[in-house]
Amino acid sequence: MPRAIPKGQRTKYQGISKIGPGRFLIRLQWVDQRTGKKRKKECMLEGTVEEALSLQLQLRAKKTQELTAIPCDSRMKFRDFAVRWMKKHKTLRRLSPSTQTRYLLELAHMNLKFGDWWIDQVDVEAIEQWQMELLKKYAPQTINTWFRTFRLIMERAVRDGLIPRNTARDVPSLPEKRTTGVRGRSLTPKEFSKFIEICSLEDYTRVPEDVRRHLLLIAWTGMRTGEALALRFEDIKEHEIHIQRSVWRGQVKSTKTDDPRRVAMPQPLIELIAQQKTWLDATQHPGRPSGLIFPAVEAQSKGALARGATTEIRWFRAKSTLLKAIAIVCEDAGLQRISPHSLRRTFEDLLREAGVEQMVRRAVAGWRTEKAQGIYATVGSKDRQAAAWAMETLVKQSDPSKKGS
Repeated sequence: MPRAIPKGQRTKYQGISKIGPGRFLIRLQWVDQRTGKKRKKECMLEGTVEEALSLQLQLRAKKTQELTAIPCDSRMKFRDFAVRWMKKHKTLRRLSPSTQTRYLLELAHMNLKFGDWWIDQVDVEAIEQWQMELLKKYAPQTINTWFRTFRLIMERAVRDGLIPRNTARDVPSLPEKRTTGVRGRSLTPKEFSKFIEICSLEDYTRVPEDVRRHLLLIAWTGMRTGEALALRFEDIKEHEIHIQRSVWRGQVKSTKTDDPRRVAMPQPLIELIAQQKTWLDATQHPGRPSGLIFPAVEAQSKGALARGATTEIRWFRAKSTLLKAIAIVCEDAGLQRISPHSLRRTFEDLLREAGVEQMVRRAVAGWRTEKAQGIYATVGSKDRQAAAWAMETLVKQSDPSKKGS
């Protein structure tokens, strides 16, 4: 344990005590303008009482310079303002349950750092320090997501007259790396064909046939997993899939971008949907009244009801069902393990390689911006070889002596 500092003998100067021959204890107290809490500082000095007084005055002047004289009635703690922002944002934007949960998690992380701070004292240096602290535990992509919400909160504080400018705008986002691991992988055309082949085998028993058809649906459409879980027969119109809802924790919500879209169905997918409908009728699946194309097994739906996860039977299939299935299929196909979201990356890459225009690819996949679309694009060896060949061809065409060689 650290040794306690003796109280010492008082001197005629407040906050200065003599604790030994030629040794003085200096105490300083002030109110931290960032949090409104009392702070104190103690230090020892070997010298004369006049030198101790001089050091105390220097420290006091430094703290006085750091303080900002702002009337307390016009200030708010960051935590209080963040709660107010969340309530207004929820009402005005009509946030979905998933977005509300995400915001609450982000606000919890912000309050760990800035909750007790006066919002007008959140400066650039403090924000950058917060970023560095988060980097020890979280990926840059995650931190940047929280940081975007942090900027929104600070921007609202400017509009409400609590701060003169948004200091968060002066702090750049962290550089992000491309997604790695299972989610970051994409299948080549050859690998995709092998994946389709395994999922389509009639005598393949390691994965139930209706689950394999579910994976094939995602593969042929590039749908997000939640969108595929919420798909109903009523969404199939004139050989097109109308994607207009998603599922989050067993609850129906809008799509991620809240922008319904349509995807044309290739012939294999048309046949697949017909096979699934026939299978549901032949097996007398109890989930047929729900209208879902791929309802969960009865035990899973009733189990969720028994656990209290829902108040009524919901036939939405769990994401874990697809995760387990795709791992088995990849193993039997001799492929690196991927996730259902990897099939969305594959969808973008195969359409691009097939020569489909960028605007069309973005429309059918449901990306709002080129930047979002670019995150999913993967440059394979064939693309790199094509780039090298194109450069070589261009050079040859520009040199008359090499034409025809």
